[in-house]
Amino acid sequence: QLRCSETVESEKHMAVIIPSGRQALIDYKYQSALKGWLDSNIMNDFWERVVSLCPLWIAPNVITFTATLQFLCAALIFSVYCTDLARCVDAWMYYMLAASLFIYQTLDAIDGKQARRTKQSSPLGQLFDHGNDALILTPIIVTAYCTVQYGTTWSFLTCLMISYSIFFMINFRARHEGMMHFGFFSVTEFQLVGIFTYLLTATMGCDIWQISAFGVINFRDLLNGCLVVIGVFTVYSEYAEVQRFYATNPHKKDPGQIYEILH
Repeated sequence: QLRCSETVESEKHMAVIIPSGRQALIDYKYQSALKGWLDSNIMNDFWERVVSLCPLWIAPNVITFTATLQFLCAALIFSVYCTDLARCVDAWMYYMLAASLFIYQTLDAIDGKQARRTKQSSPLGQLFDHGNDALILTPIIVTAYCTVQYGTTWSFLTCLMISYSIFFMINFRARHEGMMHFGFFSVTEFQLVGIFTYLLTATMGCDIWQISAFGVINFRDLLNGCLVVIGVFTVYSEYAEVQRFYATNPHKKDPGQIYEILH
């Protein structure tokens, strides 16, 4: 009996999550707000049909990991041929990336639906899902910029940091408000831009991005400029929404935004 009590006491001291934290995990429920026109009017109906075809014995995390693994494999194959972010490769590789990103988008959208369908929703599932999203973000950006032959230029680095900032700020807002918000131009739209980029290069050739638009700027720089403007607006609006949330909910305690942003 003495040894049992010592073991229990030892486990209390070794606990990583305090009792209130464990209860918060039990009570946690994922919430999201669909605002994008594509998500609300087209894609969500398609995803509902796809998830209805999934057997109930398939775990949501298996769907998540399958989505990530298949795109990582496609990106790895692509990287063997495009080694400097500026090389034009065979058309079939761009078709492969487009198909792989579409598969990733679909599976990533239905894993949460499968979790709710099988009553397996959990904070761990959300962490695993968003962890895979964070992991796959860099391969998507790198392959897309290799597709338009940007190379290791300041434009590539700018888009890379903008993309990371968008991902961070969407989760930053969700952490403070308790709900994931997807704006009018959000994850789905960015992924479809990537798919369009792969397909356009595969069908029209790599030189399509060097064609001048309006005699001022080529399509490659025009696309990059649009993404940067949209990205900066998204980052600012997400931050502004968090400030508005605390201004309209004075009973909510701000846990320290500056510390989170700096880290």
